[in-house]
Amino acid sequence: MRRHSFYRRIQLSFIIFILVPVLTVSVISYAMTKNTLMEKIRTTHQSVLDVMAKDITKLIDDLTFVSHYYVKDEQIRSQLKAFRGKTKIESFDDYNTYLAIQQFFDQVSIKALDKNMRVFLVNDAGFIVPYMDSSAGMTLTEMTQDWERISGSIDLRQPTVIQWPGMIRPDDEAGNYVYMSRVIQDASTGELLATLNIGIWGGYFNPWFGGLNTSGGRFALFDAEGQRIAGTQSPEGQEVLRTETKIANAGWTLVYEVPNESITGEVTRTFQLSAVLVVTFSILFLFLSVVLARRIHLPIRRLQGVAKQFGGGNRKARYEVTGNDEINDLGGSLNQMFDQLNQLIADIESEQEQKRQLELQALFAQIRPHFLLNTLNSIKCSLLLARDRHHGQMIDSLMSLLRAYMKVNEPSTLQSECVLLKHYVDIMRMRNELPLELEYNVPEDLTSMMVPMLLLQPIVENAIVHGLSENEVRAVIQVSAQRLASHIEIEVSDNGSGMHPDQLMLLRMLLHGDEALQSGYERVGLLNVLQRLRLTYGVAATMDIRAGELGGTTVVLAIPSSSIHCLEA
Repeated sequence: MRRHSFYRRIQLSFIIFILVPVLTVSVISYAMTKNTLMEKIRTTHQSVLDVMAKDITKLIDDLTFVSHYYVKDEQIRSQLKAFRGKTKIESFDDYNTYLAIQQFFDQVSIKALDKNMRVFLVNDAGFIVPYMDSSAGMTLTEMTQDWERISGSIDLRQPTVIQWPGMIRPDDEAGNYVYMSRVIQDASTGELLATLNIGIWGGYFNPWFGGLNTSGGRFALFDAEGQRIAGTQSPEGQEVLRTETKIANAGWTLVYEVPNESITGEVTRTFQLSAVLVVTFSILFLFLSVVLARRIHLPIRRLQGVAKQFGGGNRKARYEVTGNDEINDLGGSLNQMFDQLNQLIADIESEQEQKRQLELQALFAQIRPHFLLNTLNSIKCSLLLARDRHHGQMIDSLMSLLRAYMKVNEPSTLQSECVLLKHYVDIMRMRNELPLELEYNVPEDLTSMMVPMLLLQPIVENAIVHGLSENEVRAVIQVSAQRLASHIEIEVSDNGSGMHPDQLMLLRMLLHGDEALQSGYERVGLLNVLQRLRLTYGVAATMDIRAGELGGTTVVLAIPSSSIHCLEA
C-alpha cells in the first residue's frame, strides 16, 4: 500500500474539512430550496384544482338534477309507461307520446343540457328517443351504437343511483364521450320503463383547461377506470410535479402536471454555476496548498532523513538545529533520543554479556540433579542386587518425582499424573508409616488428555498432611475424571477427618477470587494449583472444595471442553 507523505495528508485534511463541508452545504441548500419551491407550487396547483373541481361537481349536480326529474315526475313516467314495449311508432297515438317525451327534454334543457351533450332515452324494448337539440349532428345509428356499447355496463336493478357505464371512443379526440345513465322504473310494479343516457363530450372541458395551462402545465380529467376524458397527459419518461383531486359524485380524477424542469430549472442552473465556481476555487486552493505544504514539509524531510540514517546503522547521525521553531525543537529532542538510544544499546550489550555468563552457570548447575539421579540409580541397583526390592521401589518412586520436578514446566497426560501420584503415595506411605491407598478411575478417552505436570500432587499432599496423618482407619485417596456436556471434571477425594465448616467456607471464598483473603493466606499449594489451571485453560477453568462422600474432603477441578480439544494429543 502506498504511503502518503505528511504534506499530502495536510492537503487531504484541507479537502475533507473545507471542500467537503462546502459542497455538502451547497447540496443540502439546493435540495431544501428545491423541495420548498416544489411544495409551494404544489399548494398553488391544489388550490386551482379545488376551484375547478367545484365547477365540474356543479356540472355533475345539474345532470343529476335532470335525471332526478325524470325519475320523480309522474307525468313523464306515465308517458314512458304508455311507450313501454314499443319497438317502432305504429300509430298516431304512439307519435304523440313520442313527441310528449321529447318535450320533457325541453323543460330541463335551460337548466343543464348543452349542445355538446348527447341525451337520449331508451325504453325497455330498446327504442331510442333522442333530445334533438342537444344531439344535433348525431345520427340515430350513432346513438344505437353508443347504447350497444354502454348497455352492458348498466345495472337495471339500480334505479336510485347515478351510473357511469364508461366512455365511447376514448382514443378519438373529437368523438370521445363519457356517459351518465339513470334507470327509470314503474313506482308501483318496479318494471323497467326506460334508461336516461347523457353523454358528455370530452372537448367540453378543453376551454376550462386552456385558460389555465401556464408554465408548460397540462390538465387532464380521468374517469373511475383511469381512461382520459379530457385534457392532455405529459409524455412518458418526463419528470413532472403531479397534483390531483377527486370528483366525488362521479369518481373522476382531475390532474394537473407540470414538468419539473419548468419549476426548478433556474434553481438547478444557479446551483450548477455555484458548483463550477466552488470547484474552480478549490483547484486554485489545492495548487497553493501544494506549494505551501512543500515549504512546510522540507524540515520534516530533513528529520526523516536523519532518522533513516540512524536506523541504517549510522549512530553518529544528528539533526542540525538552525533555529528555535517547533521543528528545530523536535530536531533537538531527536538528537537527545539518539544519545539515549546509544547509551541504551551499550547497556543492553553489557546485559547480554552478563546473561551469557549466567546461562553458563545454569548449564553447570544442571549437572547436579543429574548427579543425584545417577547416584539414586546406583543405590537402587545395589538394593535390587541385595534383593531389597521394597527400598529399591522407593528409590525408583523418588527418582520419578525428581524427574517430574525437573520438567515441571512441560505438559503431561492425565495417565502420567496418576502414575506420579502413585509414586508420591508410595513415598509418603513409607515416610509416615500410613496404611495409605491410592485409587483412580479415569475413562480411557481421558487418559491422554494433556494437563500441567504435577497439577494434582499438591492436592494429594494436602489430603495426606491435613486429613490423613492422624487417621486411625485405612486411608484412601480417590482420583476420578468424567466428561460432562460443557467441561471435564477431575475429583480428588479422601476419607480423612475432613474440615470444619468455617474453614471449608474460608477456603471456598479463597478459591472463588477473594483477593483480600488470597493476599493474607499463608498456604500457597491450592492457590498454586488454581493459578496453573487458569494459566493453562483460561479463566473459565475453576476449582472448588467441599465435604466428600467418603467422610473427608473433595477437591473438584472443572476444565472447559473447548480448551481440552486444543491440548489433547
